[in-house]
Amino acid sequence: MTSGSIVNNLLHLLGEHRTVPWLLQEQHVEKEIADYKSVWPIVFRSQANTPSSWKTLFSAVIASTALYAAEAWSFYHCELLERVQVTAALLGLGWSTPYYLVRASTRTHLKLHIGKGMFSWFLKLQSMGKERLPRTGFYRLLELGSSLTPAVQAAARSGGLRGTPGTAGLCPTETTARTLWRTLRSAWRTLRARVNLLSTESQET
Repeated sequence: MTSGSIVNNLLHLLGEHRTVPWLLQEQHVEKEIADYKSVWPIVFRSQANTPSSWKTLFSAVIASTALYAAEAWSFYHCELLERVQVTAALLGLGWSTPYYLVRASTRTHLKLHIGKGMFSWFLKLQSMGKERLPRTGFYRLLELGSSLTPAVQAAARSGGLRGTPGTAGLCPTETTARTLWRTLRSAWRTLRARVNLLSTESQET
């Protein structure tokens, strides 16, 4: 199997077949909001439109799709993903309701879910044998990313690769893999402390 086919298969495993490419995060969030709008009228008709009902609905249905393959792409787009759960109109609230009030009342920590998913995915990757496709593909992406200049890597992360000389055929995923690696290593202690703190708060409440 060639390195190119390994990379392509890894992208497929990470969710490219579900139209979640690295440069279409905005469209992904808009789609999840639309999906949410299609489900919410059912809750209203059942007269179970309480905050607890909404939270159950979000956790059981919406989060599972909004966070699809989130460990591989959404760490840098947490604020964008928050729009899925803090859209006031979906909760029957006034359009002028501040996001922070909705966020404080729902207490669904998307960033925590994403971070835990990232580390769980990374630990699974590390436990795989060297011949496994996901592990081979991930380290191949690291190699491809390290061969590019910082300017090209920055352009890839911002979606500016189109038309850039010398970057034909490169996927933005290939240039963000190394950044993901560094983020995982540097954020481990901070996130672990945050998880412990939130767990303590949940037990107290």
